[in-house]
Amino acid sequence: MAVIFRDRYPSVIRRIVVTATPDYSWDRAPPPVMPALTVSKEVGDELSKHVGEEVEFVSDVEARLGTGYNLIVNLESDKEESVILAVHHDHWLTGYADNCLGVGLGASILLDAVKERSSMKRGLIFISFTAEEAGNPGFASLYWAYGSTRYVEYLERRNLLNNVYAVLNLDVVGRQYVIHTSEDLSMQLSQLISTQWELPKPYFDSLNFEMNGIPSMTLSSLDNYWDVYHTDKDTEDKANRQDVDSALKVASQLLNYLLTNDLTPSPYISVLNRDIISVGLGIELREDWETYRLVKYLLSKYLVEYRRDGSVKTIYTNSILSYVRRFININDINQVPLRVEEMGTGRVIMDTSTIRNVRQLSQYISQVIESLTEDMSINLVT
Repeated sequence: MAVIFRDRYPSVIRRIVVTATPDYSWDRAPPPVMPALTVSKEVGDELSKHVGEEVEFVSDVEARLGTGYNLIVNLESDKEESVILAVHHDHWLTGYADNCLGVGLGASILLDAVKERSSMKRGLIFISFTAEEAGNPGFASLYWAYGSTRYVEYLERRNLLNNVYAVLNLDVVGRQYVIHTSEDLSMQLSQLISTQWELPKPYFDSLNFEMNGIPSMTLSSLDNYWDVYHTDKDTEDKANRQDVDSALKVASQLLNYLLTNDLTPSPYISVLNRDIISVGLGIELREDWETYRLVKYLLSKYLVEYRRDGSVKTIYTNSILSYVRRFININDINQVPLRVEEMGTGRVIMDTSTIRNVRQLSQYISQVIESLTEDMSINLVT
């Protein structure tokens, strides 16, 4: 009849999103028909004492459409290529780290870039996206990053997407941070920045650019912010000043490099060629930007939820090939992903909750390889 979520952390009021479907799809869906309520840990502890008793549940919710605007500042727009420095300007409850701080750091970096514009090889576009949280008005399960979704659609209509050289996004900064990006970018940039690098997550505005083959990265403290994320305690005192200063310095260094130096597709293509050969795909990729973008586009539709040390992490993009290769070598059911889904459509390619033996695992992996082979053969082999 209803569901009550008790927070795991004490003394916070949190907002969460509950959708009517379990997949990640852009399609319209009915709003959830089951009333849902989030309560503090203290209220939840009290409710747990009354299991089996009658509890009155009152849900008074109004859904309405609103209008949001992307703020765009275009610097040196006469350049053939541009780097996008991205943030977003919505928040839940207090929202200091998510993402008022990101907006402030981004604006500071932009002002510094204005002073150094004479040395820029590329233009700089600073964008504060709207509606990063629950922006899709159609109750879609993939409801986030809506402002950037619409912006990328605009670029596609105007045939301007290829003018975007790279994207640097700041989201939930304020504590020890991670740079989420693909293997090839971390290989090239880890020599410049000594910090923790992880594969991309699908929860940031960089998602829409990554899925179109544009080199993208997000600097974020999200994994270290769960105690106050989307709560009334996401305030200035919960951020770490030293980490904020470090994030500002690192983001400035990354942006400066992207504006004044050249990336190369070679590391990415070499990694992909290794994985393609190991999983039995008879395709060898050319080491040029056209192939890079096309392959990124073909692979980024795969979202992988995988199990590691008893936890579940959600990643996407070319990781699907890396994990297929790994599972072929390991041949261990306990090391396989929980789920592989086609991003945006909700089509489930692999769900290991139904696997009972290694033979079934091999059948699933064969399906993934066949899907990849079909996509690549149609688009890459002429």
